[in-house]
Amino acid sequence: SKFSVFGGLRKGEKFTMDKAVILRTEASQGEGVEDFYRWSGPTWLQGQIHMAVVCQKGQKSAADPTPNQDNYFAHHVGPIGLYGVCDGHGPFGHLVSFRLVQSLPRCITTNRHWGQDWSLCLKEAFLAAQQELLAFAAREGFNLEASGAAGSVLIFEGPSIHVAHIGDA
Repeated sequence: SKFSVFGGLRKGEKFTMDKAVILRTEASQGEGVEDFYRWSGPTWLQGQIHMAVVCQKGQKSAADPTPNQDNYFAHHVGPIGLYGVCDGHGPFGHLVSFRLVQSLPRCITTNRHWGQDWSLCLKEAFLAAQQELLAFAAREGFNLEASGAAGSVLIFEGPSIHVAHIGDA
């Protein structure tokens, strides 16, 4: 992958803080614009593809101590772009969405149906990410019974767009 990015998570994060950006890339950083990256790769389109991400928590009240429970990812593999958002809820929603944006791209790109049967690939990837999330929660010692996340994924493959979502967002 030439470009992979997702929102980070910091202990004690407040709603007024910008979400940390976790970036793995071979892309070069552009000049003049914060967090601007450029890379070349195969595409079906003429011209360029542009992407922007803003992930900020709204303030529910002045005393609201909860961190931003939303998260995102963008991941490129050759000419295929994967984009996703997760909207966490409950006491550990920020951990759920954080873990899902880490695991979903890998669960999708390593699925045996990758590039062939997108419907089955996405369905199995969501199920695999769920199992990984449950193992993560057990390992880290937090209870997911009152927490979760809604998620949406878009795969941009040449002239086709494939979309999958789960949850109520």
